[in-house]
Amino acid sequence: MEKLKNIVGLIHFVIFLDNNGKRIYSKYFEKDNLSISDPALQKDFEKKVGQAVLNFNVNKNNEGI
Repeated sequence: MEKLKNIVGLIHFVIFLDNNGKRIYSKYFEKDNLSISDPALQKDFEKKVGQAVLNFNVNKNNEGI
């Protein structure tokens, strides 16, 4: 952990979701982190993020204003 002292931020994962909260693409970078290295936990996490997208997405039909 000492060598990470000067790092401002780390990216542990990237997730792309559509307007319905469905996963388009996901990539997890940290293999040592047990909370994101297990595929079942990844799917659960993506489902929770997807629900947040559905709750906060105002324009569900992806229509322009």
